[in-house]
Amino acid sequence: MSAGIISVGDELLSGRTQDTNFPFLAQQLHLLGITVDMHLTVADCRSRLTKALSTLCGTCQLVLITGGLGPTSDDITRFALADILSSPLQLHGDGLQRIKAHFSRLDRPMAQVNRIQAMIPASAHIIDNSCGTAPGISAKLEGTHIFALPGVPHEMRTMFADHVEPAIKQLGLAERAMASTRLHCCGTGESNIFALIEDLMDRSGNPLVGLTVQDGIITISINAHADSPSAARLLVDQKTRLIESRIGAFLFGRDDQTLPQVVSELLTLKKQTLALAESCTAGLIAKLLTDVPGSSKFFLADLVTYCNQAKIRLLGVSEKILTRHGAVSTQCARAMAEGAMNRTDADWTLAVTGIAGPDGGTEEKPVGLVYIALAGKALDNGGDIIDVKEFKFSGDRPHIRSRVAVRLGHAPPRFATAARLAL
Repeated sequence: MSAGIISVGDELLSGRTQDTNFPFLAQQLHLLGITVDMHLTVADCRSRLTKALSTLCGTCQLVLITGGLGPTSDDITRFALADILSSPLQLHGDGLQRIKAHFSRLDRPMAQVNRIQAMIPASAHIIDNSCGTAPGISAKLEGTHIFALPGVPHEMRTMFADHVEPAIKQLGLAERAMASTRLHCCGTGESNIFALIEDLMDRSGNPLVGLTVQDGIITISINAHADSPSAARLLVDQKTRLIESRIGAFLFGRDDQTLPQVVSELLTLKKQTLALAESCTAGLIAKLLTDVPGSSKFFLADLVTYCNQAKIRLLGVSEKILTRHGAVSTQCARAMAEGAMNRTDADWTLAVTGIAGPDGGTEEKPVGLVYIALAGKALDNGGDIIDVKEFKFSGDRPHIRSRVAVRLGHAPPRFATAARLAL
């Protein structure tokens, strides 16, 4: 089963609005065993949408459209559907009554312009919208089933769940049972992960294994289809265990788990605490951690020491270190981590110092040079354990800062026994 999705709206093409409807619909179709072969984003132009529909209806058995069902002149989806179906628009009486009832519930009069939302091609059917004014439209063109839904995300999602998904199943468009898992990795590059599992990524295989990267996090997707949900899950679980044995310590989470969540869960489980000393990231790491509910159970403090005087005053970094080695150095990072531990008595501290740019770099210390230091109370052999690592990043200031936070996944194995701080 092949499907196409069309997102309609000038705002999507201008970049003013992010298209969240396509990822949702693609995921839902995937769960139904339906492959999305094409996604088109089309402006509010009747002729262009008609052309896009003609393209997809010629190759796909299922086409979903989001957007363009409002009451204004730039809402052109119903007109393009009438064109492609060669079916004139006509007023749907029940649809009009539902629109009027919606305004009545809001204690508002219905404007005359809203009548257009009850106009659908004569050969089509209306899809009820229980949480908005714009009904959807379902139709069939030769061998292609078409469903048009509003662009408002919560309306679209409700209508898909209540009407479109059941219709897809009833029409027999859903394929065999599907199962999937996502494994999240950090601490190495995409090419290294690929080298570890390359032989498992046959594009014609079942399960199908794929790699994606976002913000420094490498995600391995494992998708299988079978005659039953249990058989599909068995295929996924078998492949997952094999991949996990290959990637080892680079793995930090599954499915919807995020790096901050993993940190929170592990430190909370171990009943251990964490403090930070941030320079170039200026509180970014602390924000990621404290976005997780319950982070107060383990997170003690963040000492944002952006200038040298703050490093001296708040962390006890010596002027000698700053004069001889500079704020961006192994020695300074180590002193920051030690200072944070002395000031907070946390079980673990992480310190970061670097040059995020765009200014401040030199030939010896270029923009993107970062040092990350880890200090932890040794639980078995006495004394503190400290590690310092040097990294070099490329990109602009926001990119470098975000990658620094992710690179904390390079914390050594001793730290991972308490919590994998892989933000």
